[in-house]
Amino acid sequence: MEQERTGRDSFDALLQHGFQRELLYLLSVDARFRVRRYLKDDYFNWTKMKDNLIKKIWKQLAAAVLGLLGFASCNKEVNIDNMMVRYGQPHADFKAIGAVTDQSGKPIEGIRVAVTQHRHYANTTHVYYDQNDWYEYDTLYTDNKGLFELNKSVFDAPTDVTIVFEDIDGDEHGGTFETAKETPDITRKEKGSGWYNGAFEVEAKVKMRKK
Repeated sequence: MEQERTGRDSFDALLQHGFQRELLYLLSVDARFRVRRYLKDDYFNWTKMKDNLIKKIWKQLAAAVLGLLGFASCNKEVNIDNMMVRYGQPHADFKAIGAVTDQSGKPIEGIRVAVTQHRHYANTTHVYYDQNDWYEYDTLYTDNKGLFELNKSVFDAPTDVTIVFEDIDGDEHGGTFETAKETPDITRKEKGSGWYNGAFEVEAKVKMRKK
């Protein structure tokens, strides 16, 4: 009887301090076990219970709101009482680097570098794609040292990468060179976690021939 009276007094204290909504939550189906356990174990402390309820409600609200905002956000996370709430979209880092020289090893400036990322998504028993192959194109030019570098955020690792090197300035920068093409290997530089799919890199070193 003393234990039941302590429980009733604690509920009265919750009402007096304006925690009616928290009490409604406690009486929900998924929380009835907690109420019975508190009354049984004789360590019912309304202050502790109030704090736990507030934390739980804030966690649920944060997860719901941030989940809705996730379609416009990227790689965000909020730490609430050691609970990580993540929202965003899958993404990865992609880098293409390399050097272009002539046959003697002299750097060639101004070579147009066209990087094509190809991604293939195969149909499965439960997933069918309207388009299985996707392509992403980027163009850059070698500097005065014959170097190029592309850094960008992508959805996922490419299936394969093709890089085309083209001389577009005629006789400038050492003469006219034949177009070259490379399909470098894709190297994973960093593992993924959560929404982040990791970092990937390709490297191409080309010696172009004069026409």
